[in-house]
Amino acid sequence: IVSTTESTTWRFPCCYELPFAEDLDEVAGLLKLSRDEVVRLHTGTPLRVYMYGFSPGQLYLGGVPERLAISRRAEPRLPHPAGSVSIAGGLSVVVPYSMPTGWYAIGRTPERLYAADRSDAFLLQAGDLVRFEPIDLAAFRHLEQRAIGGEMIARKRAA
Repeated sequence: IVSTTESTTWRFPCCYELPFAEDLDEVAGLLKLSRDEVVRLHTGTPLRVYMYGFSPGQLYLGGVPERLAISRRAEPRLPHPAGSVSIAGGLSVVVPYSMPTGWYAIGRTPERLYAADRSDAFLLQAGDLVRFEPIDLAAFRHLEQRAIGGEMIARKRAA
């Protein structure tokens, strides 16, 4: 199947600080990397939107660098909040709702990927590219308020 739509490159803000990066130290230790290296690898590569799945708006991204390859946890954990940016199984995922997961939460984006009240409920399309941009906690709180107000905070440009 050949796509007739042009893909879009998105830039998503992501906070890699506590309390949002609750598993970042664990991931760094398991992969024998520093926290900064994990963030640099995750933000340094455009990730391709493979699909939405599992729940409305749960975004699966491929193209995660091999140095970040980590297996899922054997047991799911307590729910991660909406917007959690996680890695496992060679993928990155952004969860749209608070839900339990076996993935490693390394950050959080304030952007809403799924909003039933928008004319286009799903923000991204399969084939689009996502680049995460690190932000600090203060910037996250500011952008989160704008997103709650219905503003789209991710930036896009034609690929």
